[in-house]
Amino acid sequence: VADWINGWGSKNYGRIWKLDDNEGQNWAARKETQRLITLDYSKMSEEELEGHLYFEDVRIRRKAQFELAKREEKGAKVFEKVMNQKANQIARIHAIVGMSQIARMEDMKFAKPLIPLLKDTDPEIRAQAAKWIGDIKYKDAGEFLLALLVDEYPRARFFGAEAIGRIGYTPAFPSLVGLLDTNDDEDAYIRHAASLALARLNQADELVALSTEPSNAIRLGAVLALRRLSHPGIQQFLKDPNEYIVTEAARAINDDFSIEEAMPALGDLLVTTKFSNEPLIRRAISANLRVGTEKSMQNLIAYISKPGAPLVLRQEAIDALGTWTKPSVLDRVDGRYRGEVTRDGALVRTAAAGTLLQMLNEKENGLKISAINAIGRLGIQDGSDELLALIQNDKSP
Repeated sequence: VADWINGWGSKNYGRIWKLDDNEGQNWAARKETQRLITLDYSKMSEEELEGHLYFEDVRIRRKAQFELAKREEKGAKVFEKVMNQKANQIARIHAIVGMSQIARMEDMKFAKPLIPLLKDTDPEIRAQAAKWIGDIKYKDAGEFLLALLVDEYPRARFFGAEAIGRIGYTPAFPSLVGLLDTNDDEDAYIRHAASLALARLNQADELVALSTEPSNAIRLGAVLALRRLSHPGIQQFLKDPNEYIVTEAARAINDDFSIEEAMPALGDLLVTTKFSNEPLIRRAISANLRVGTEKSMQNLIAYISKPGAPLVLRQEAIDALGTWTKPSVLDRVDGRYRGEVTRDGALVRTAAAGTLLQMLNEKENGLKISAINAIGRLGIQDGSDELLALIQNDKSP
């Protein structure tokens, strides 16, 4: 155990503690492990290495596995034998991994013995077979993986979906959609595996078509997949009746490297949506600022004047509008660098002056202060008299 003593600060000293069981000093397994770990496994026979796949200590099992993997045909025979015995699950798993090593390094024909394991009576063996078939991208296994998507064992469903995505087995598209539906957002790992696989199948038009599905789980999975593809068709989900799905689509469009083609649709959402949660509206405000068209500017102005909107978000819209001529190089939502933008201020001064001056009459100080700052930044000369009146008469310091 690493021990920094008092805090994580750099002090050029620390301690390493070893936890041990004093009564275990004379355990037979410990002594045997100590002996076996020092041996030269390259000089052992296949029979000896096979025996070590059953040993209690994982280090010994792994040394035997890696040595057998180097022996190609001879190692594959041992792995196939161990895979098909039923007495020791851990040895079977080492054999599955070892067989995948040989397939990866030598020839995919060595992966064929893994396919029958997808129907094994042990659910973990089914899961491990799928996991390593996916890891080495053994394409011939596609049709055999489909059954795992309805397996009773969650890990089998997870690794089955992941493997299908990795090998790009496109006929599985409907089955992956079905997995999203039956999972019904209960298991986030399975939702992830299914949506990731759908993204890897790269059938964007079919994903966009899922926007009409009645299942929330299917539509959310489609949004997650389209986000990975950075596909502009994701804007279709901004019309979704489910607030969470609309918000997730907004995150996909705005965040990280963004989906630029869908930005105008996200910006327009500011004045059309019935939803008012902060993660969604902040992204719509930011999208309008980034798009920078006259329509985007009018969207911000309209939202500022919306009396039923949350005050903190109306204030955010004013603050964004105030930076119209030179927005921050950092995204207003997630802080990612977006680059320098410079715009002419004549149009925004003309269009926004009336609304911003009207904000000076608001009772909420936050709105007034944001409006004052915006008037100053945009250089709206018509506000001089109103600002002077505030200095003379307003009660707020």
